[in-house]
Order: sequence, then structure tokens, then C-alpha cells
Amino acid sequence: MGVALLMDPCVWRRLLLALLIAWASHSSALTSISVQLKWQHQFQFAGFYAAQQQGFYRNAGLDVTLLSAGPGLNPIDQVLSGQADYGLANSELLLYHLNGSPVTALAVIFQHSPLVLLSLKQSEINRPQDLIGKRVMFASGPYGANTQGLLLRQGVGMDQVTHVPLSFNPQDLLEGRVDAMVGYITSLPYWLQQQGASINVIDPRSHGIDFYGDTLFTLRDRVVERPEEVRLFREATLRGWRYALEHPDEVIDLLVTQYGYKNSRAALQFEAEATRKLIMPKLVELGHMNPGRWHDIGKTFSDLGLGPQTVNLEGFLYDPAREELGRNLRMVAWLVSGLLFAVMLVSVLIGFNRRLTRRLREHTRNLRESHDVLKEKELALSQLNQELEQKIAIRTDALERTNEELKLEIAERHQRELSLRLLSKAVENSHSGILIADGDLSVVYVNPAFLRLTGLELQAVSRSTLKNIRDRFPLPWSESSELQSQSGVPVHEDVVCNLPDGRRRFLQVSVVPIRNSGEGAGNVLQQSANGVTHFLFNCEDVTLLKESRDEMEKLAFYDQLTGLESRLLFKLRLENALGRSSRDGRMTALMFIDLDLFKQINDHYGHDVGDEVLKQVASRIRVAVRSNDTVARISGDEFTVIVSDITDHGVARRVAEDIRSALSTPVVIAGVEHRVSVSIGIAITPSDATNAETLIKHADVAMYQAKSNGRNDIQFFSQSMNEWVKEKKQLEQDMRVALSEHQFQLVYQPVIDLNTNRLEGLEALMRWQHPTRGHISPEYFIPLAEESGLILPIGKWLAQELVSAMGQITLLRMSAPLISINVSAKQIRNESLMRDMRKILKGGDLGRGAVLLELTEEALRSSSRGERFNVQQVNDLGIRFVLDEFGEGGVPLRVLKNLPIDFIKISRNFVDECLYDQTSAQAIVAIIALAKSLGIRAVAVGVETMEQARFLREKGCDLAQGHLFAPASPLDELLKHFATGNVVTIRSIG
Repeated sequence: MGVALLMDPCVWRRLLLALLIAWASHSSALTSISVQLKWQHQFQFAGFYAAQQQGFYRNAGLDVTLLSAGPGLNPIDQVLSGQADYGLANSELLLYHLNGSPVTALAVIFQHSPLVLLSLKQSEINRPQDLIGKRVMFASGPYGANTQGLLLRQGVGMDQVTHVPLSFNPQDLLEGRVDAMVGYITSLPYWLQQQGASINVIDPRSHGIDFYGDTLFTLRDRVVERPEEVRLFREATLRGWRYALEHPDEVIDLLVTQYGYKNSRAALQFEAEATRKLIMPKLVELGHMNPGRWHDIGKTFSDLGLGPQTVNLEGFLYDPAREELGRNLRMVAWLVSGLLFAVMLVSVLIGFNRRLTRRLREHTRNLRESHDVLKEKELALSQLNQELEQKIAIRTDALERTNEELKLEIAERHQRELSLRLLSKAVENSHSGILIADGDLSVVYVNPAFLRLTGLELQAVSRSTLKNIRDRFPLPWSESSELQSQSGVPVHEDVVCNLPDGRRRFLQVSVVPIRNSGEGAGNVLQQSANGVTHFLFNCEDVTLLKESRDEMEKLAFYDQLTGLESRLLFKLRLENALGRSSRDGRMTALMFIDLDLFKQINDHYGHDVGDEVLKQVASRIRVAVRSNDTVARISGDEFTVIVSDITDHGVARRVAEDIRSALSTPVVIAGVEHRVSVSIGIAITPSDATNAETLIKHADVAMYQAKSNGRNDIQFFSQSMNEWVKEKKQLEQDMRVALSEHQFQLVYQPVIDLNTNRLEGLEALMRWQHPTRGHISPEYFIPLAEESGLILPIGKWLAQELVSAMGQITLLRMSAPLISINVSAKQIRNESLMRDMRKILKGGDLGRGAVLLELTEEALRSSSRGERFNVQQVNDLGIRFVLDEFGEGGVPLRVLKNLPIDFIKISRNFVDECLYDQTSAQAIVAIIALAKSLGIRAVAVGVETMEQARFLREKGCDLAQGHLFAPASPLDELLKHFATGNVVTIRSIG
């Protein structure tokens, strides 16, 4: 009877009708949900209004109620308490998750937080450090994390500002009750400008704090229990935001007519434009969430003490791709269930067939005698049924295997498609220009960054070749064979692009060959003999670095005041002149010229008059010398002249006399006569020296002899002036004794952070207290130590002293500052010394990065001439580099980029003259700019006055050292400046 009931058509028709009625009733019912907004109705929530007005929610089967908010209402608490199903929150949503609340972020609407700090123009608050000592209004607790993170990142403590609780009333700012306040960049600046106020804006993004803004969220249980509702609501909301951003005027009309917005239409238009900039729809997909960025936000909460130290995002981020995969798996489960139902139905039919067979057999037995033919047919039918059962079983097994293979293939295809989408997004949004060409160098792809960097249009590049675009992208290769000749390895080239507006852009281009690794693919892709099918061109913009380097070279090679060659170019010219002299067998004279009593002109008439005197003196010297002679200004009032290709001393004397004669006429400035005389020292190669360094020393000695003779004199170097050679031998012996008897000692000079006035590090300086000669300057004995090889055991002694010093600091339970020591290229290159230093520093348990090595530019320039530092051993020690006396030696830019340099020290010569010499001031600004572009911190050396310190801080210099803060002192004396466990302010810059 059960089989008969199943076979009844009426039963099936009734069952189908009931299912259709149930489906129709289910489809017509809308699911009611509520959304808690963050504030009163405004354009900030435009996407929700658009989704509701355009029927996106209704089409998704949702009846959405939008709940406005006011002061004191927290959307997160509303959702947690069940008074709302969904809500909008800022990045503090992550803090709730980290503290155990079951919340899940569905989509980020605002890619950047709208919260900024605003102040009146006259307050001159332009950066976070200007808030020190000011009244600042911002939210307390997690809602103020954006502002607290900004202050923390910029080194401003909460105890350095006066915190005023947020009142949501901008009149507090206008009426002077606070100096700065937090507000939305989408609305508050417009309101203040309408009140006639000029404002300053501090955007946390500009200072390394980039929180997410409005984020759509719900409870984690809702995502698990109602995945389809969550998916439909999220998609409809994002669709509404797309519509709102494309039709802002419609949403503005909607706010005015249906939501009772009371401010002006212009205010809404301002808010709409500001909102678009925060959402960034053209750069970032709506709703996109970056787990790494959420992790960084969580670390900021941890640093502020608001959340746990470990940032765990498990269960916090909603992943649409993962939910889509779940839906696909459920669909496959339904298909499998259907197949199982079909198998069961076949089984029922087989059972029915078997019962029918038994009945036929009974009838056959009853009629066997009279129906033999029928019996044979019945037996044949039985055999057919058995074969049918076998075929069904075989096909069922095959169907199951096919289904499993299909599921695996679907999953793999989804993964490949996701990887391709992510790669495409990364390339499209990359700041690097990307061009891909085939084996014939025909362009097959360029990203937007390439078009921006080269100034080319997409139409001009598409279906073109590299040869056709060489006027804008002048690569040295025009044929693929030229690149193939590079053996298929990556090659690099510097390219200068001429943009349509006349500007030039410098690019570093890396070319990577792409080989076909697939089997049999040679029939599809055209490839070369070595398997290369395409070339990838990666273009990096190095224009800023190139322009900074060009400016530095200009400042380094030429004196900006007089136009003469600088010290650096002078040394290069002298090396060349000595080389020619050695080859040609002719003499070269070097003159050191010093203006007599020039300081009196500066003191009596000022530096402006002094500068004008220097200009006229430089001009007269240039006229007095021969056309092939080289004139340079090497310091304030010191000049040099290289007199090449001479046959006797008389030529050099005549040139010197011509210079004295040219300067005998007074210099007239503003009607005032200034009499100028010079002392000239002359050294001649090869008789006095055969190398530049010695020749310079001898000319300098002769010049000082001329000054000792009463000034306005000319002196040739003689060996009688060179008694220091004997002195050098004795000094070398004394140094060996000093090492064994511990006559050397270290003193330390503090390095101060100009922004916080606190101790950042120490520079260890070597001193020698000789038992009979007293104090001997390092400038006197260090060059001799280099020459004699004693610099190597001195380096080992330095490492031992550093370990001892760090031990003293640790015993006092103080934060160990960075300590730098001056070393030479010779010490760095010596493998034995490096091994000894490694053992000593590791044995002292010094932390990685606690020790810095200071090298001069001259030492680094020597590396560019073929001498290589043992960089790997230094890196093994965890030691970083400091480039000393920057601006004096002309170190190549590639050396700065390739060595792990963390600090550069601005030459004392620039710092001494920065307040009255425009050239020195410009050099300092250029050095700071170059350092920042390379991610290096700048340290000013020899700061003696408060005016110098203020100038350096205003120009962006990070650190400084000099007698203004503290002189170089023994460690035990310096430690008196410290409080137990903390570093205290040594001296305030103000």
C-alpha cells in the first residue's frame, strides 16, 4: 500500500503545491533589523540612506531601521546589549574585541579616521610638539586613542598637555577655553570657517597614526547563526555607498527633505567631498579591511596601555570570500543529498522490481507446463535486471568520484582566482611603475604608476613597442636580442624621462626576464632559445634623491659665497696636479693664504661686510694668478692656490708677490676703506713632499711661519720647520707605553634629542694624559696611531672600555643609551680586530644596536676606490654606522644607500657659521633633507649657543651635541646628571 501511495500522481501534486505555498509565504516576509548610527543624520551615513531609498535592503529581504545617536550613546554598547542588531564604530571596536567582547567587523567604510586636531591660526600650533603645555580637548579612554597615539608617537607625554574632556561644543575653541580640540574633518573645519575663523589642522595620518574610520560591525554569534542575512545586509550597504558616492546630490536632497537636516546645503556638499577623500573609492575597494593594519592599530592600543600586549584578530574580521566558500560547500551538500535521494529512489524501484519478479516466478511455476516459452523469457528478464543493478552500482561509484574531483577543482579554481585578483590589485596600486613586454619587446601591460611616472597616455602605449616610446622612456635596448645577450639575468639601468610639461624624472629600471616553466607551453608562447617569453620592467622614481645629491655636490664642490672651488674639489685638483707633476717631471707649488687680522673686520663691521671683503679678495686673487692655476677657499678666511707646471721656485714667488700686490689696494665697501694683507706659505713638490696630505701640511706650516714673522709675508717650507718628524718617533714609543700602563681614558659627550631635550646617546672620546707632557690631543696622536698600526690594539682596548662603561650604567638600573665610538677604515677592515671585538662585546652581553661606529666621509670615500669594509662581521655584532663630519668628504650616494648608516653628523664648520653664513645654513638644510629622504637621522656637532640649537631644531634636525648641553666628561661625573632608573633633562632648549 505504501508503494501504491507513492505512485499516486495526486499525492505528488498536493505535495508540490504545499511547497510552493510555503516558499511564497517565506519570500514575501521581510526580516526586520536595526542599525545604530554614530551621530545624528548627516552625509557621514549616506550609504545607508541610499540603500534604503533605492530599495537595495528591500530587494535583499530586509526591513532596516536606522537609529540616530547623540552625545553619550555608544553604538558598540547598544549592539552588545541587544538594543541594535548592527552598528557603526571607529577603531576602538578592535579594543572591545581584544578585551573579550564578541564583536566582528564586517566592512570598513572610512579607510582613514576623520578625527583631527584643530586650533586657531593665531595659536601657531602646527605640529604635535607645539601642544606641549597647551589645553587640548579630546575624548577619554579608548575613544581618545587616536589622539593619545599621535602624542605618544611624536614623543609628547600625557603629562605635558592639559587634557580637557570632550564637550562637542566648538565654541570652546572660538572663545579660547581650549587651545586645540578634536573634531571631524568632514564638518568642523567648514563650521569654523563660516564663523570667520582661520584654523590649523594636525592630521594624525601625517605623523604615523592611521586608524580606520567608520566600521560596520555586528555580534559574532549573528555571523555564525545568520550568515545569509549578514552577507545580504553587508552587500546591500556597500551597494548603497557606491550609489551615494556616484549621486551625492540625490543623497543631499534626501537628507534635507526626509531626515530634517537643518544646516546649509553647502555644508552637506563640503561634508560629501571630505567623506569621499576618507573612503578613497577609486583606490581601495569599498569595505576592504587590511589585517596587518588592524594589527598595527592593536599595537598602538597596547602601547597606550588600553589593551593586552598580544594582538589576536581571530574571529574579529569578517571574510566574504570564506563565507562564499561556505555557501558553495552547502550547495554541494544539497547536490550530494539530491544524488543520495536519487539512489534511494532507484533502490525502491529495484525492490519493487524484485517483488514483481517473485510474483512472475510464482505464476510461471503454476503455468510451467503450458508456458515454457514464457519461462525462458522470464529467465532472460531476470538476467537483464542483474546487469542493470551492476551498471547502476558502477555508475553510482563513478558519480561519487566525479563529485569529489569536481569539489577539489572548484576549490583550487577559487584559490587561483583569488590569488590573481590580489596580485592584480597589488600591481595596479603599486607606487612602482610596471611594464611587461613580450619577447619582441611589444608592450602587453602597463600599470597606472608607469603612466604617471613617464607622462605617457595609455592609448600611446597599448600595442606599441619599446622602440616607439623611446622619446619618453629612453631605454638603451631597442631589440630583444640586446636583452637576450644579458644571459637572461636581471639587469639595471638609470633612465631620464622627459615629461610633457618640460620636467625631467629620473628612474631606476630593473629588467627581469620571465621564463616559461610549463611543459609543452612552447607551442603557445613565443620564447627565445633560453626560454624567455616576457620581460618585466620595474621603475622606481629616484628624482628626489638625484636632485638632493646634485645640490649636495654643488654645495660640496663650490664655495657659495665666493664662487671659488671648495675644499673637496681643491683636494681632487691637487691629486691630479701631483699626478701630472710625477709623470712630466715638472714642479707644482701649493700656496696656503690666510687673511691677516680678518677677525677684526668681522667684529667691527659685521659679517655682511666681512663677506663682501672675502668676495673681493677672492676676485683679486683669481685675477692675479695665471690662467692654469687653481684658486680655492677652504675655510672662513683661508685660501689655497695650486701653481702647476713650474720650472723653479721663482715662478711660485712671482705669483705670490702678484697676489700680495693685488691686495695692497684697500677694499672699499660703502665708502669705507679696509686694508687687507695676507700671510702666504708655499710648499713645492717633489722637493718638499710627493703626496697631497704631506704637501698640505708643509704649506700650512710655512703659512704659520709667515704669520710668526709678523704677517704680510711669504715663506717657503724648509726642513728646519719639520722637526716634528723626530717628535713623531718619540710619540709612537710613548703610545706603546701608554697602552701598557693605562694612560689612555675615555670621556663621554651626551647626544641630546632637540625635540624632547632628553639624552639620546653618548659619544666616547679618547684622551691621553701623558705623565710628563700632560694632555695630548687626539688630533695629534690618532693619525700617528693609524700610520704605525697601533690603532688596532687601541680598538680592542676601546671595546673593553665600552663593556665596562655599560656595566656601570646597568648597575645603576638606568636605561642604557646608545654609545658611539670613532673608528677608522683600517680598523673595520682588519679581520683579527673584528674577531676580538666580537668576543669582547658578546662577552659583555651588550644588546644589538647598543654600539655605533663613527666613520668619516674620507674613510667611506676610500671604500669607493676598491677598499672594502668587512660589513658582514660588523653586522654580526649588531653594530650600526654613524657618518661623521658629513659635508666635508663628498661620499658617493651609492655608499650611503648600500651601508647600514643610521646617523649622519653635520660638520662642525657648518654649525659654527650657520647663523651668519648663508652657505653654511643652506648646506645644513640640504644635509637634513637628504638624511630624511634616506631614512637617516641627522646629528649636529659643536652646538655652543641656544641660537644655534633653535635654528637646528627649526630646520628639522633631530639630535645635537656640544658644550651647550654638557662638555665631554668621565663617565662617573656624567652619571651625576642621571636620576635612578631614568634619564633626566640635561638642559632645556626652550
